[in-house]
Amino acid sequence: MVNQERITTLNQATVPFLADLLRRGEVTEEDARRARELADGLRDASVAAVNRTWLGETLAQVLAARGEEASALQTAARVTDPHRLERNFTSEQRAVVGALLSTIAKLPGLDPGSVLIEARDPEYPAFELTCRASDGRRRLRRELLPFLSVLRSVGMAASMRVSNDRLSVRFSYPGGENR
Repeated sequence: MVNQERITTLNQATVPFLADLLRRGEVTEEDARRARELADGLRDASVAAVNRTWLGETLAQVLAARGEEASALQTAARVTDPHRLERNFTSEQRAVVGALLSTIAKLPGLDPGSVLIEARDPEYPAFELTCRASDGRRRLRRELLPFLSVLRSVGMAASMRVSNDRLSVRFSYPGGENR
């Protein structure tokens, strides 16, 4: 969704530029500079679209709902899933993971810039969400344990660890890493 808005904005700039070139029938040095600029933007948007994942898009949406700026949401470092393991989620698992991410994003003590998700082990997909949240162990457990139970009910192993202001939530397929 965030990427689609970026492509739409680029298209709004590109179409009038090309129409003007066609109308004038000549290309100036300034036109060449502007064409390179537009091409770079379209190429960046295309690469972002190819690299876009459901998990990354969902995380961006829930953090945007919290009010975090769109430019901060596009960092590739937030979700590391080189094997696209999130594609293995069933629709039920996506619903639960999405609700979990939404709940974490709404935590008052969350440092939204600290939220990271890492996927690993293609044989037994495992995911770990880490962040800083100053909400206290009790509140975090009260808010998040129901989601861990639901993850278990849809065939995943799940655990949570709170240490000082660091939160770690892990969920994996049975046999995957979840220590």
